[in-house]
Amino acid sequence: MSQLVRFLTLLTIALLPCAALAQPDYAPAHWMPPSCIKWYTSGNGHKFVVIHDMEGYYESSISYLNRCDLSTNGTLNVQASVYYLVNGQHNGVDEDGRAENNPGDAVAGDITQSVRESNYAWHVRCWNTWMFGTEHEGFVSSPAWYTEAMYQASAGLQRHLCDKFAIPRDRNHIIGHNEWQNAAWRVWMTNNYPSIDPTCNDHTDPGQYWNWSHFMDLINGIPGITIQPFSRLVEPGSNATFSVTAVGTALTYQWRKNGLTIGGANSSAYSLPNVQSSNAAAYSVVISNANGMVTSRVATLTVSPPWQLAFSDNFETNSAVRWNLFWGAGNGISDFTTNWAFDYSTTKFVANGVTNFIPAAPNSSATTHGLKLTVNKNDANAATAGVSLYPKNLSFSNNYALRFDMWINYNGGPGGGNGSTEYGSCGLNHSGTQVNWTTTAISSDGLWFAVDGEGGSGGSDYRAFLGNGAASPTQLTFAASGLPASGASSDTVTDPFYAALFPSPTYESAGVPGKHWVQVELSQINNLITWQINGVVVAQRTNLSGYTSGDVMIGYFDPYTSIANPAADNFAIFDNVRVMVGVVAPIITNQPVSLTITQGNNATFTVSASGTSPLNYQWRFNSIDIPGANDSSYTRLAAQTNDAGTYSVVVSNLAGAVLSSNATLAVLPFQPPKFDLITLLPNAQAKIVLNGEPGNYSVFTSSNLVDWLPWTNITISNTPIELLDLSAPGQSPRFYRALHL
Repeated sequence: MSQLVRFLTLLTIALLPCAALAQPDYAPAHWMPPSCIKWYTSGNGHKFVVIHDMEGYYESSISYLNRCDLSTNGTLNVQASVYYLVNGQHNGVDEDGRAENNPGDAVAGDITQSVRESNYAWHVRCWNTWMFGTEHEGFVSSPAWYTEAMYQASAGLQRHLCDKFAIPRDRNHIIGHNEWQNAAWRVWMTNNYPSIDPTCNDHTDPGQYWNWSHFMDLINGIPGITIQPFSRLVEPGSNATFSVTAVGTALTYQWRKNGLTIGGANSSAYSLPNVQSSNAAAYSVVISNANGMVTSRVATLTVSPPWQLAFSDNFETNSAVRWNLFWGAGNGISDFTTNWAFDYSTTKFVANGVTNFIPAAPNSSATTHGLKLTVNKNDANAATAGVSLYPKNLSFSNNYALRFDMWINYNGGPGGGNGSTEYGSCGLNHSGTQVNWTTTAISSDGLWFAVDGEGGSGGSDYRAFLGNGAASPTQLTFAASGLPASGASSDTVTDPFYAALFPSPTYESAGVPGKHWVQVELSQINNLITWQINGVVVAQRTNLSGYTSGDVMIGYFDPYTSIANPAADNFAIFDNVRVMVGVVAPIITNQPVSLTITQGNNATFTVSASGTSPLNYQWRFNSIDIPGANDSSYTRLAAQTNDAGTYSVVVSNLAGAVLSSNATLAVLPFQPPKFDLITLLPNAQAKIVLNGEPGNYSVFTSSNLVDWLPWTNITISNTPIELLDLSAPGQSPRFYRALHL
């Protein structure tokens, strides 16, 4: 070793403790420079800041850029450096199968400084002497690494640099390493900095997934939305809450309904109690502060009809006889298991490094039995496999909904392990006579959705399928699937919508529902198909297919040929399956009819109505409820004059109530009977003509007007009645009287 090399080595070792104790230029950062000089000490002044991505992981990139090893010709093997580096994920994974595998990784948003701000790092070729640069963990092909923690941390750093060095906070001065691809910027540079070649770089980072709009808002202090409001579908009478999470100082909120301001709705959450159909609308919120404003995406509120239970199974006992089961396999060999009334409370799972027992499902009353399913792990043959289950002898149409609790378990930690990706599925409008799973099926019907548990698909973690009769099903494109209605921009686990719906560490694999109970609902309402998880709309679309009625389905499938290891860790549990049908509000088909009666007679009113049973009736007199009058007809017995008035009825069910028209009861005072004629015939018999109100009468006779004997009972309809007294001869005098019964 030469004396010079020995001297430099000793000098480097001597300087390292001082470097470790030095403070960064930006307080939130860690100071970790290379042990050799990898920068210029002079330049043209810092006029720009450049956003890079690492095409790698945070801690390994720090180590890489700090390398000082030399090539055989004495030059640095890594002739690059950067001012700052920002972490994206803690021990991250992405949808392309990358996994950091570094449990000791720094937290998301961690910042390291490697070059002093007064110097000029080597990061952008001919731009080096003009521009700051910050590396961000991640890859241009995946949005997974560009987390909110990274955006916020980096925005604070760029704001610091811009303010300290008087760099304008705009997109001409805050640029990507790929800005050379921007024709407008190249023209601007030529006009304003003619000495800089805007095309001397050829990198494409940070790429298409970098959210420049959000990033610039954060830099400029404009409110930034980190979690958008979710769309929801609720029943009438329930409560609905929209909420937003935002960053910024001195924030104010204003919620809107269909674009119009909602008075008094000025917090980060807006709640609607006792939701009715009139509340169905598009809701958004404007968030503002002194620096500007931002409007959230629109979240829709859909109001279902009232639901009525049509089928349920909580799997507390072996209910296999109530279900039809069909299976499919890529190799034609059955490879599934069912465990009915499975007590899952004795099953352990590991999430975030902690071992626990599976708890009771959300809709269970402290009971812990369900239906456990496994596929593609019951023999040594690695082949795609799936299973579909349908309640027997059921068919639904119009408005109905399938609800259940679901647990998807998988092997491995965040992002899963080898062979871990399997899907829980649910569907509507099936014949219930075949397996409906993935596109390798030879026939299919109905429509269904599926989600995996750990986001390890490398593609579509959220899937939508449509049956094709005697052909394989179609996996719908993202645009046609209904998934965009949620606010998602892709069907992969890394989309911010899914990450907000299933956040880590509550969910071990952020963006998917594995190792956690979730409540699922799939509904058809006026031909609108809606898939919800935990009360949030995940997909929604109009059903344009010919599949509009049929049975419901729950299922589980593995579309890959790899077998999980350990296989026992991969399974799905379904619990508390329910089918709800829409309740049709009552409609009065025959109104009650007005009556005119004579005092003392009965008055009966009737109504006919359609609607979902049971129908409830409440008769009213002069708009006041009549106690106990709860049938489709009501009779006023022996009506008196004070019973005259208006009679109506309210017909109701779970869907609502309808009030009949008024029927009037007129009660005429009773007119006493009279004898129109009493004639003594030649044979001394008496002919009597009695007239009176319609009704029943008793006729009495007497010889002294004191002692009266019953003679006969008669009924008067609408005409007088003629009587013949055959006992009149020899009875003189003879008197008659009639009494109304």
